[in-house]
Amino acid sequence: MDRLGELERLQLLRDSGTLTDEEFQIEKTRILGPAKQLNNRVLIFSAIALALAVLVVGVVGFHPYLGQTRPAPATAPPQAQAQAQALKPAPTTPVSEALPATSKLQQLFRRDILGAQLPYLEASTGPARNVVGSDRTYLVEGCEINVHADGKTISSIGLARISPKCNVSLKDFGFDGPMTDHITFGMLERIGFATQYSADCLDSCGNAFDPFAYALVQTPHVNGFVEFRAGANTEIEPMLTATMKWADLMRGAKGEDYVTQTRFNCDQAFNPAASRLFANMKINSIEVGNFPAAKCQ
Repeated sequence: MDRLGELERLQLLRDSGTLTDEEFQIEKTRILGPAKQLNNRVLIFSAIALALAVLVVGVVGFHPYLGQTRPAPATAPPQAQAQAQALKPAPTTPVSEALPATSKLQQLFRRDILGAQLPYLEASTGPARNVVGSDRTYLVEGCEINVHADGKTISSIGLARISPKCNVSLKDFGFDGPMTDHITFGMLERIGFATQYSADCLDSCGNAFDPFAYALVQTPHVNGFVEFRAGANTEIEPMLTATMKWADLMRGAKGEDYVTQTRFNCDQAFNPAASRLFANMKINSIEVGNFPAAKCQ
């Protein structure tokens, strides 16, 4: 029986007095209950379907890649990209590229330049400005570079005139001290096991050239026997006074000819005196490498 027929029957039973109003309401509720529940279920399922539809539409509208055959790679916001980049490990850099940039002049004062072929050097310097026998002069960044080459093999390299501009570090050659414009004879002596002092001249030098006094410092086997030949202009104070004291000491002991004929260059007897007098004198030139022994008669 359908619900409408049952309701009509209940109405007749109440009108005839067979059912009280309370009983009528109970039976009416019993008859209408399933329909009401059904309606509630329909409403619930409709609400769920509507919510799903809204969710799907929202996701499709928000996500630009749904429905694409091959999704494009996602692009993170700039801030996220920066954070991700900062977290990436640093790429491994070859040691040669990690070294700090140096001047063209400093690049010439490397240990591997000794024993190298001249073309290796001249790839950086260009051709020599002057060539006299085995000695060559180059101009690099306005600085005069002296190179001695036996044949085509470089045996020494040096700065002819040290200045704040023409200034290098000699650390690659084993001298772990200041730049060349602050080096003294005493500093160089301390890294060697033998030092020989000499000079172009000490008396009546004339005006043809600037006279220099030199110290040839020999370093031990641990440093590959590399030698340093440092020089200082003997006509500039305070080197002038120190040189004159050295000359007077030798003149008093050996006579005038010993000094004027530079016999002291082949004699080590007055090396201790020169070492003491020149210890705090700054050098004006420097050469590094291997130097032939002085020819003395």
